[in-house]
Amino acid sequence: ALPRSEGGERVAWEETWPSELQRLLGEVRPGAQVVNCGRRARTVDSLLAEDFFEHVVLTEPSDVVVQVGIVDCAPRVLRSSFPSS
Repeated sequence: ALPRSEGGERVAWEETWPSELQRLLGEVRPGAQVVNCGRRARTVDSLLAEDFFEHVVLTEPSDVVVQVGIVDCAPRVLRSSFPSS
């Protein structure tokens, strides 16, 4: 969801999925706006605690997309795959 550098290659803002979503959405719903609240190393818990009220409750958007990345998924998957002894 954010620009980054991976393996010596850079991913520009225009190459991120929120930017592509904005472009595609604009073709079918002119005036639609994508608000990207992405931050590195962020969890769903921090999103709900910090930005949910301001960006969702107060603005009452027609649609909401929440991307859950490796920060949220990996610890639970690894714990269930490799239980502690």
